[in-house]
Amino acid sequence: MRTLSLILLGLISLGVALAQEGTGVPTAVNGYFEESQAEAGRAAYQQHCSSCHGESLLGGTFGGPPIAGSYFAQRWQGRSVGELHEYITQMMPLGQGGTLTGEAYRTITAYLLSMNGFIAGMEPIGADTGTLDLIINFPPESSSE
Repeated sequence: MRTLSLILLGLISLGVALAQEGTGVPTAVNGYFEESQAEAGRAAYQQHCSSCHGESLLGGTFGGPPIAGSYFAQRWQGRSVGELHEYITQMMPLGQGGTLTGEAYRTITAYLLSMNGFIAGMEPIGADTGTLDLIINFPPESSSE
């Protein structure tokens, strides 16, 4: 019975992925970012973001909004990774948007996605990998495993 349930779950997951693919909605079957990007992003986040958004991404000393959990989900649900990345690049740190390196912004984006339960894969966040086109949907695909 357990084997049959696993087979059915696999077929349903495949059907959902194919249905989304057929509608032109980019899926993250292969992940949203590389794990190494999220690891590097943690250090960049600690250096440039944690004083406002907190160590746990739930708000910090200088009153930045939470960037994890339901607040993040409500703000970014249905939007693309590219929109999130562009917002961070243009607006953060507050009043100093665009002052970090492109690599720092990409790794911070990966870290935020990672901390919100999104899955790592083989492709880094970048213009030439298609990861910027992926849609942020909650719950993340990794939570259904």
